[in-house]
Amino acid sequence: MRVKDEKKYESILNASMEHFMSDGFANASIAKIAKTAGVSPATIYIHFENKEDLISKLYLKIRKEMSEYVLVDVDLEGCIEAAYKKIWQNYYHYCLTYHREFDYIMQFTNSPFSKDYHADYGMCYFSKIYELFDKGKKGKVIKDISDEILFAFTFYPASQLAKRNICCGSKLCDYGVNKACDVAWDAVKMEQVKICYNQK
Repeated sequence: MRVKDEKKYESILNASMEHFMSDGFANASIAKIAKTAGVSPATIYIHFENKEDLISKLYLKIRKEMSEYVLVDVDLEGCIEAAYKKIWQNYYHYCLTYHREFDYIMQFTNSPFSKDYHADYGMCYFSKIYELFDKGKKGKVIKDISDEILFAFTFYPASQLAKRNICCGSKLCDYGVNKACDVAWDAVKMEQVKICYNQK
């Protein structure tokens, strides 16, 4: 039995990203990916069952890395407003900095390959955000609405602003990012919440 090589595994994933984004899922072949990764097609099949498995595992890798970036330096035990705004800003900067990875996630979720997976596929990495929302609802800090709506009003505007910045070639200034974050918070907070406080 051949042992999996972590360096080759990463090389395959990196080459896959390159070809999936430039050629599309349908036209990116295992042979092309293997050549770019500097491995044989047989080596790819040691690590992945088939191209579909490669596509989904790359998606999960990116989701995991995104969650780690979004949650860095977030105090989930402290002020809910501060934690929410830190998450929002981290996500905005992720989309701005790692736009190819974000585009891959969008490509996957809008492709026929995603039909075999549940809508929440890969969202397990964001469980801490669900917990924050639940804590905010119970403490009457965040509106008691579905997590799906909360995620939409939180993350969709941030990603669209980042995409606009990339397309236009200029980033929002810090003031603009903070104001956009404030608007997102205003959309999800309870009306009576006026100040930031610790809700344990």
